[in-house]
Amino acid sequence: MSPPDGHARPGGDGEYENGEDEVEISGNTDNSQAASHSDSGTRNIFRTHAQRHWDAGLPVIPLIAFDAPISGWVKSPGKQPAIRGWHAYGERMPDAQEQASWLASMGDCNMGLPLGPTSGLVAFDVDTVDGKILEILEGFMTIKSPWRRVGAKGYVVVYRYSGEKTFRIKDMEGNTICELLSKGTQVVLPPSIHPKTRAPYIVEGGVDLVDVFKDVPSLPVDFEKSLRVVLGGQGVRLSAGGSAGLTEMVPRSSRDDECTRKAGLFAYAVLRGERTLREALGMIEEWCASFTEQVSGDNLDPKEGIRKLIRLFVRDVRERGRLLPKGWDAGLSERDKFDLGLDFDGDEQERSYSEIIEIFNIDMEDALGGEQRLAGVNACLKRVHRSPSLSPILVESILQHVRKKSRLDIPLRKLQKELKDLKDNASFDHQDRPLIELIPSELPASVDAMEQALIAGDPGIFQRGDRVVRLGEQEVPTFKGEKLKTTRLYPVDANNLCERAMRVAKFEKFDARKNDKVQTKCPNDVASTYLSRVGDWLLPTLTGFVTTPTLRADGSILNTPGYDPTTGILYQPNAEFPELLDMPTHEDALAALTLLTDLVGTFKFVSSTDRAVWLSLVLTSVVRRSLDTAPLHAFSAPVAGSGKSKLVDLAAIIATGGRAGVITQADGDTELEKRLVTELLDGSPFIAIDNCTRPLGGDQLCAALTQTEVKLRVLGESRAPQVLTNATMAATGNSFRIKGDMGRRTLVCRLDPGVERPELLAFDFDPIEAVEGERGKYVIAALTILRAYAVSGSSLKVQPLNSFANWSRRVRDALVWLDEPDAVGTQVQLREDDPERKSAIEVLSQWNEVLGEEPVTVNRVITVVTDQHLAITPGTRNFVKPEFREALLSVAGRGGSVHGRALGEWLSGIKGRIIESMKIEHAGVRGGVALWRLVNLGG
Repeated sequence: MSPPDGHARPGGDGEYENGEDEVEISGNTDNSQAASHSDSGTRNIFRTHAQRHWDAGLPVIPLIAFDAPISGWVKSPGKQPAIRGWHAYGERMPDAQEQASWLASMGDCNMGLPLGPTSGLVAFDVDTVDGKILEILEGFMTIKSPWRRVGAKGYVVVYRYSGEKTFRIKDMEGNTICELLSKGTQVVLPPSIHPKTRAPYIVEGGVDLVDVFKDVPSLPVDFEKSLRVVLGGQGVRLSAGGSAGLTEMVPRSSRDDECTRKAGLFAYAVLRGERTLREALGMIEEWCASFTEQVSGDNLDPKEGIRKLIRLFVRDVRERGRLLPKGWDAGLSERDKFDLGLDFDGDEQERSYSEIIEIFNIDMEDALGGEQRLAGVNACLKRVHRSPSLSPILVESILQHVRKKSRLDIPLRKLQKELKDLKDNASFDHQDRPLIELIPSELPASVDAMEQALIAGDPGIFQRGDRVVRLGEQEVPTFKGEKLKTTRLYPVDANNLCERAMRVAKFEKFDARKNDKVQTKCPNDVASTYLSRVGDWLLPTLTGFVTTPTLRADGSILNTPGYDPTTGILYQPNAEFPELLDMPTHEDALAALTLLTDLVGTFKFVSSTDRAVWLSLVLTSVVRRSLDTAPLHAFSAPVAGSGKSKLVDLAAIIATGGRAGVITQADGDTELEKRLVTELLDGSPFIAIDNCTRPLGGDQLCAALTQTEVKLRVLGESRAPQVLTNATMAATGNSFRIKGDMGRRTLVCRLDPGVERPELLAFDFDPIEAVEGERGKYVIAALTILRAYAVSGSSLKVQPLNSFANWSRRVRDALVWLDEPDAVGTQVQLREDDPERKSAIEVLSQWNEVLGEEPVTVNRVITVVTDQHLAITPGTRNFVKPEFREALLSVAGRGGSVHGRALGEWLSGIKGRIIESMKIEHAGVRGGVALWRLVNLGG
């Protein structure tokens, strides 16, 4: 049995949001359905441009309107064909009746071109933003096409069709790098509207395909093979999947057995989540038809290959209890699954977090009594058990939701125990785990095999920096001295890695005494060797975890729970969130801003600019994982109890669901840096430095704010690991002060309650209680502001803040766009209060008055400031230049005297820095001694 449309190859144009192609199989729609969106965003694209393409011999077809709502069969508006049996137009032109019907009823649709014999075209789709790979591809593609459609991610070029087959090249993480789209696929043509940007697709130079398609060149022979060789030779690690393969010689006597073996392999790939069933059907069909030598009288029937694959697939699910992975049926309609005999009842299906929650909510709404509600709870626990890719954090969230929604007063511990019993009592099919044969002389092969098993079977393990990590929970103190359960990262050591490996793979070694192979545990040297492969791991790279929806760096919405390979962010929701509008307006953003400002209406900000600092902190915290750098947000007040910590807590609750975990300034910069590295290694999303009593600064803190990665020394260890710094950082202090280079890295919010004891003030409204009760709407409010600005097309002329350009563009500009004051304006007062700057001004002012611009040595400076008048009273010291001496003591004092080496180091550190129109510069060497000179830029 073949799929209903007779094809089983990937389709689409490689630009779907999930990174995979989607094609319509059964075409279960009609023209009236496809045209139902003509009243929303009509552009008359197909009606205006289709005819001239047909006249030129290009068989264009209508695609679902870009603004059509997603429904049961509309998966990809703007890109999905709107007609049944569209594959046929790869081999014939639509007739006059079909053309007239489409123009009449689907004129507002986008326009697509089926590729293959009729158009005479194939499309090469580059689907990556990796600069290195793009450079390799540009160098390899020496045969240039005159038509190139560009986008935010890669590009599409067309070439002459010469019988090429569709293929896809992926990296080792399963991300598509590029693909060749040929017969059975289609490509979206301009001026179709992109569903995300709501703007027309763009072609370089505005070239019209109608004008150049007859002149496009052909691809070289063995294009895919050569491309793989070039990419691999340049160090790009490729997945073996997606290749078109080579023709195989299959003897007459074993052709049926070999077909069965291939069908079993393809079915197994589906059950391991490596292929969709749709793709596997195409693979077995093409293997039978194209990749095996056809023997006269004994041809391999593609339909028989499909029947074998379906039979083996159903057997593995129903008889062997294999789990259906998420997305196994992508591209298959319900009618397709019925025709293929895939009428599973749903218990075989792995579910996502949102699916489990949705099904459980429906069960609870339909339940009439306690018995039915309990049955719904048990069914939900079974779905959780049957969904092994759910992380422990997501499982905990589901159980909390079950406990609340069921209204059965079931203790959380009981739900946890019942779920554990389900796992303990489940029969474990050892055949499901891959076998790793341990051969002492082939340690690298064993390590490679263990890594592949972990990638395939353990969704909770990642690489981050130079560590392999997993997520867990710990309790941390809050500002109020309470205990907060929060998520953190834990390093995976050799013992833990052995345990995880044995859950997803079997290990076997040769036993000389038994003269046979026996099962064994994962050897510690295999795990240790793997952990030492820093820089060569193939595990998913974790840039950070979030508990709220967020925005990617390009402004797109990330709201699907789980790991996002595009950004490396792991989204594990710990609450229910309202839907974020895809295209919010300026008015939507203003309403969201009002919601946030009303939340802090009782706080005594010195000015609206200070309030803008808090707004900036909230907006920064919900997208911090996708920002390369962000400034420190500090909160200052003249007295305790003014609300500094509460403002930080509000932002932390919105971003993480809990109050801010804190670190203290300690006795010096070194101790603070030790505590900072612990938080960064743990992957903390929000770091608060509480109650700063001294000026805040230090080289490591400065680096952590302006660098995406830093090397920080770990307490008690000699190593200095490379760690990501994408955490939101805040600080509080009475009369908060900074020092050194922190001035340009810090925004400060000033509060002044105007009373001696602000902690005694009473208010009717508790903002903490409001956020904890309705956290979701505040999260969406913050994201609405950022998303609205991202899609507005506005480009403000605000000068970016050095080292924080991305933050300036996305967060700072969004607030200015809504007529909020520029939060960066608070740096002026902060810089004025910098004690190091004040000391430098005093030194340079006195230097200018006493020494002028004369080049001098350090000893000459010390001689000047230690020169004394004749003492009138014995034992007294009467310095000639006491003000200059006092100024130098503040920067180079040691034991009550100006220290020469300390002064030299201070001058080296400040040279070239302009302060109050003055600067110190190196003026050469005299007799082997450095000379220093003050330059007065003010004349």
